[in-house]
Amino acid sequence: MAKRGVKLRAVLEWAKVFKENRDLTGYKPNPTIEGSYESTDGACTVNIILDGENVELLKATGFARTFKNDPEGRGQMVKVDRKFNTGYDFSSGAPSIFNADTNEKWTFDDGELGNGTIADVYLSVYDTKYGTIGSRIDRIDVLDHVEHGGGGSTVYDSVSASPKPTPSTSAPEDEIPF
Repeated sequence: MAKRGVKLRAVLEWAKVFKENRDLTGYKPNPTIEGSYESTDGACTVNIILDGENVELLKATGFARTFKNDPEGRGQMVKVDRKFNTGYDFSSGAPSIFNADTNEKWTFDDGELGNGTIADVYLSVYDTKYGTIGSRIDRIDVLDHVEHGGGGSTVYDSVSASPKPTPSTSAPEDEIPF
C-alpha cells in the first residue's frame, strides 16, 4: 500500500502540536525506562475526535490504531502524533499549522489549540519496514479555534475567592429586619 494521505475533519483535544508544547517523554511506565518519545526529542501529539464518515476514511487507509468512544458522545477518538526528530527532514519537527480562513501560518504565539478546536487534520499513513502501518500528522488547518484553558478564572481564583453577598433590595413589609 505504500504511503497514503487523508484529510479528516476533527475535534481536537490535548493538542501538543507546537515545538514549544510537545510531549517530551511519551508513555513512561516508570522512571528507569525511557519514554516512548524520548529518543526522538519528543513528539507533537493530539487526540482527534471523528464522526462516522471520517472514521471510515481513516480506516480505509489501513490506519491500525484502536479507536475509543468519546466520553461526550461526539464520535470516536484516537491519538495521532509526529515524532520531533526522526533523522529525516520530511517527517521531523512540528506539523504545519494554518488558519483555514486566511491560509496564514499559525504559531504558538497565536495561541495554543484548546480542547474543542475544530480543524482539518492531514495525516500520512504508510507501510513501515517492520511490516506494520505507521502514521504521522503533516498539517492542521484551524477552522474554529478554542482558546487553551477556556479563558475563565483559574482554579486558584475560584478556591480563594469567597462568595460575595447579594444585597437585598427591600424587605417585605410584613417582615421585621434583624
